[in-house]
Amino acid sequence: MSSSVALHGVTVSYGTRAERVTALDDIDVSIEAGEYVTVIGSNGAGKSTLVNVIAGAVIPSAGQVRIGSADVTRLPDNRRAGRVSRVFQDVTAGTCADLTIAENMALASLRERGRSPFRRILSRRRTAEFHSELRHLGCGLEDRLKRPAGLLSGGQRQLVSLVMATMGDPAVLLLDEHTSALDPSMAELVMNRTDTVVRERGLTAVMVTHNMRHAALYGDRVLIMTQGRIVDDISGRERTALTEDRLIARFRDLAGGEITDRIIGV
Repeated sequence: MSSSVALHGVTVSYGTRAERVTALDDIDVSIEAGEYVTVIGSNGAGKSTLVNVIAGAVIPSAGQVRIGSADVTRLPDNRRAGRVSRVFQDVTAGTCADLTIAENMALASLRERGRSPFRRILSRRRTAEFHSELRHLGCGLEDRLKRPAGLLSGGQRQLVSLVMATMGDPAVLLLDEHTSALDPSMAELVMNRTDTVVRERGLTAVMVTHNMRHAALYGDRVLIMTQGRIVDDISGRERTALTEDRLIARFRDLAGGEITDRIIGV
């Protein structure tokens, strides 16, 4: 079941007192259960650190992180695995290349179901469920369950990773630039399928992206970050009326970021 996420006074700092680098600077943000939030910002703005703090991969120097009613501030990522799922920028990170699609999905089911024997998770009934999950994507992957993940294209592996990450309906789904390594046509397909999955399952989702067009098209809110701070939070009617051009102009005014082809999404 989806959960709210709240960060209160979260600061992440690295280095010595003489050479201190602040990646997140006193962040306060609340995300409602079922809300889909997009995060944009220039390189070094703190976007990935923000999702790493929610995932538990980075423990904040100060502040509190809550998922639902639970204080998870000091819990490392392995102890948040039951609450938080993630799709990474690296298309190889979400699946094991030597395992088949079905075997990869079975491993995701082990996370969902606890310590059930692996052979039971690969039962005929569960394989039929995997087939159904993939068929819902409309990409033909359901007919390749016995194919090793390493033989799939990058976009196909991201689609499998997306399905695996959302099996069992996690409390929070984190999407860390998950289309940036894909060619434009496959990135559009993955984004379209991502939006469908998030909306249909009512997931709480946080998506980091450099692509302004994707940021303008997808999500209920847009957060703009710079120098470790959230400098704008666009929601409601203002979010509904947001266009790519308006977002680029706003980003330039607030973050002072250079607008590159990668940011625009050319």
